[in-house]
Amino acid sequence: MLPKKAETSYSLSSEYENLLSKANKFPVLKSFIVDNEFRNIKNLYYDVKSFYDFYSSSLSLPLSVIEFHLQNIEPDNVLNYCLFMKSLYEKGQLKHCTYSNRKSHFFNFLQFLCANSIVSSINTGYVNEMRLHFQDTSKSTQYVDFPHYVQLFVDHISLHKASTKIAQRKAIGLFNKHLTNKCNLVLDCLESISTFNHQHIKSYEDLLIQRVELNEIQKSTANKYLLVVKNFVRFLHERRIINWKYVIPENLRENAKRSNPYVQEMDFVELIKSIRESSRNKERDTAIAYLIYYLGCRPIEVSNLTLDDLYLSEKTLILKSVKSGQRKMQIHDKVVQRLKEYLKKRDKYLKKSSTNTPYVFITIHGNPITTNCISSIFYQYNIKSFNQVRINAKSLRHRFITKALDNRNDFNSVREAAGQKDPRSTMHYYHRSKERLLENSLPYNPSRRYFKR
Repeated sequence: MLPKKAETSYSLSSEYENLLSKANKFPVLKSFIVDNEFRNIKNLYYDVKSFYDFYSSSLSLPLSVIEFHLQNIEPDNVLNYCLFMKSLYEKGQLKHCTYSNRKSHFFNFLQFLCANSIVSSINTGYVNEMRLHFQDTSKSTQYVDFPHYVQLFVDHISLHKASTKIAQRKAIGLFNKHLTNKCNLVLDCLESISTFNHQHIKSYEDLLIQRVELNEIQKSTANKYLLVVKNFVRFLHERRIINWKYVIPENLRENAKRSNPYVQEMDFVELIKSIRESSRNKERDTAIAYLIYYLGCRPIEVSNLTLDDLYLSEKTLILKSVKSGQRKMQIHDKVVQRLKEYLKKRDKYLKKSSTNTPYVFITIHGNPITTNCISSIFYQYNIKSFNQVRINAKSLRHRFITKALDNRNDFNSVREAAGQKDPRSTMHYYHRSKERLLENSLPYNPSRRYFKR
């Protein structure tokens, strides 16, 4: 019997193969799937197939021959399908995340058709215009307006940094949904807020406990959700809207467990070998892996990297992100070599897609690469190399920081190189580094019995 992790990875790999087998009936769709790095291959397949169903229905043709008519796609077909998806979303038949993903996959598929000259009546410029148009349209409905008192809290947290704001908005949205659907309470007026009490939160706690027991969420995640509820109650109390406070129960208090996995060099070499042998974008994927391995940078910093940030003749580059600001880093000769190899390939991507972008790392369609795409690259080649996930961007970043501390570099220099503003973040690695060295040490000095003083 396979170990638990390997068994899970095997099933994921099997699912990938099964979906590719299904896609054999649609060679263009299969080629699109193979050409792109998507973790959720199942959603990609069914989202594009949804367009096939719509398009075949509009032409009154059987689905089996629809790919012979892709060259006849007109702007009206694109617009009608976008409006069809939007109508399903507005009727509540599509969740927002499903609607958003389906649009994204559809426009990526259209760009793929344009890049490969499969369609003649539309081009990448038109696809980008439609993507922008429906993105702007969806933004107004991306977040349903909250009831008055919840909205006051949402406006309050909008002052926080981006990552915190998004997480808290999601958490308060889940709590508001519970109040509305399970408790029949809408916090939109003084009368309703006066009936808001501990029992409503208790029912939400029971729901979270149930989800923890079903392994739908971790206990630490439940604690995060309740922390936002606690902040909401405190917000109302400080403004004298309510006269009571909330304390998270002991049984639901648990912080997330921070790991510090140490990537072995041989595992990284094996991962690179798999990328070089299997990736259709091996120059790009190798350069990304080397960047994170040698600089310990975050995926968002790789994604944000522009041509103006590269100084290859000086062997330096500039990393930027909202979280850590901007810092200039010296880069290893191997990283310089991989970047130069990739930049030659990048020019071919741009010529093929007829687009121009300042970002260093792009897809074959000329779009800036996303952090999800970077995660997918690591996931895909971990499965090929080890049949399980051993290495990701986070673990490579952890290796960089831990190794820098092991080599007795100055603490603040390591913190600045890692882009960590809070010394406590680096201190976590410092303690784990000491623990790892102790774990790898023998309990007794083997030479003591032979060389006595």
